[in-house]
Amino acid sequence: MDADEKLFIDIIHQALEAAKDADTETLGLQVKGANTREDFEAFMTRFFEQAGEVPLLSENRFKIVMLVGGQRSWRKARDLVMLALAAFDRSHEDHGQELWPSRRDR
Repeated sequence: MDADEKLFIDIIHQALEAAKDADTETLGLQVKGANTREDFEAFMTRFFEQAGEVPLLSENRFKIVMLVGGQRSWRKARDLVMLALAAFDRSHEDHGQELWPSRRDR
């Protein structure tokens, strides 16, 4: 997994933290139903709109637009969203754990 993909997953996790009421199962069904680039872009737009303020997204929006909207990469981005949803654990908020520990911590 490259740095941009890890960043994308961190952005999804930050958005899920911001959207306290987000149901990951429902979101997973919605993203699985995105069978075209346009459907996926619409899903991502709604998802980030409902999440509200997502600082990582604001700081890296151009990278994310390329990943989400690219002709070939939208499917990869959709798969990364599904991975992020499956891996999301709200308990890290309470323990201050990093989503991606540095190499020295492993």
